[in-house]
Amino acid sequence: MATPSPLLVIDLAEMRDRLAAGKAASSARYYTTALKRLEAFNGEPVLDLSRLTPGYIAGFRDYLIREKIAPTTVAQLLRCLRAAFKTVYGPERRAEFKRVFADVESANPKATPRLSTDELQKLALANLDGIEFLQKIRDVFMLAFYSGGLPLERLKKEIASLKTRGVDQQMQILRQFPLKHRTEAEDFIRSVSPEAYEKALDTIAYKLRLAGGLRPEAAATSWVEIARAQGISDDVAAAAATDETSFRCNLIKRNTPTAEMVRHTLERVANAIVDTVPRWYVMRCHDGSPQDTAERIRRDALPRGDAFFDTFTAPEGDTRTDKDPDKRIMAKMLFFHCTPDVAAHIRKTVATSAYVFTLAGSKTPAFIPDNEMRTFMFLCNVGASTIAYHFPAYEPKNIKELKGKTARITDGHFAGTRCLVESLAKERYKVVVRIAALGNLKITAEIPEEFLSFENE
Repeated sequence: MATPSPLLVIDLAEMRDRLAAGKAASSARYYTTALKRLEAFNGEPVLDLSRLTPGYIAGFRDYLIREKIAPTTVAQLLRCLRAAFKTVYGPERRAEFKRVFADVESANPKATPRLSTDELQKLALANLDGIEFLQKIRDVFMLAFYSGGLPLERLKKEIASLKTRGVDQQMQILRQFPLKHRTEAEDFIRSVSPEAYEKALDTIAYKLRLAGGLRPEAAATSWVEIARAQGISDDVAAAAATDETSFRCNLIKRNTPTAEMVRHTLERVANAIVDTVPRWYVMRCHDGSPQDTAERIRRDALPRGDAFFDTFTAPEGDTRTDKDPDKRIMAKMLFFHCTPDVAAHIRKTVATSAYVFTLAGSKTPAFIPDNEMRTFMFLCNVGASTIAYHFPAYEPKNIKELKGKTARITDGHFAGTRCLVESLAKERYKVVVRIAALGNLKITAEIPEEFLSFENE
């Protein structure tokens, strides 16, 4: 049986003096500060090495943040602490040393002044511990990003025009800003100094653990990277990006852009980060009826006052039965229509009372394509007014020209059956079809045009 290593007690003051004597003055300052701070956190000048755990180091990091030390300085002090204790542990305790300091970088991470799509999505939706100033700064950064990488000083000059010509994501930020922060975005942006902006972005990067940090110029470099990831050529990106972004990222504007080209490019990049198109989702309600759950969401669970949120539940006549298990399940289902960011917020908010269906292996709510949701509503036998309400842009193609055509029914009670279209039905979206059954017997039925597949298609 192996003999456990003897416990080591470290005199932090003696360790501090020894390191100060053996280091250059510029680096000794950081080692001295790190050990002084550790002594204050430890509560006494001696430290039993057995107390050092990943949790202890994490607690020390949080202590430094509470002391209002800048995140970049915190990282530097932790790296000095790691280097100082490496010799204390020695080769025989190398595995333990690596375990204790696993979350501390051994050297300055390579600067990456751009964010990935995932990091930008995380940034756009993060609560940032509810710290209002950081939320405001985040919104300023996203406004700059969505504009193709506007620098702060230029954003101050152009913020007013974004209220009328910004992409949907910018309009959403500008609408929400006074609701969340009780001040206009324009007033706040003009009050922010470049130094305060940079420092706040540094803090945000630490809180969100953004590996490459977050600097003002990342609004430009990240925009170009996302544009390229979307398959947008540098030519087109240069047409939509700001002059500052083009210069920083070596983009050459070879063509004179049309307004449509610029708008389309800005929208495409913005939609890659925050999709503003409402989609259908579904949840299973555990606590209360779908109708009660919908009312609670409208009252308490929406992330902002102007958030779009609509719902659909299967008619009670289709769900109230003890014999059909599928219909009993459907009685608990609430279908809801909203933007992806609102759906993600609702999933978190209703977690204890309902389950929002998500993509496999993910926390992202899974959306239902519009055509499938419309088919489901038709199968529920809802009226034309309900379809028109939920799908105002839907209009069957050439429904008046279908008379006399042969088709196959794809959904509903007659799925798989061939039929002949006789006329338009009284109810919008439907046609009257004739179906051959039981030999020479002919029956007619009203079928949604969407349930028909024509032989020449």
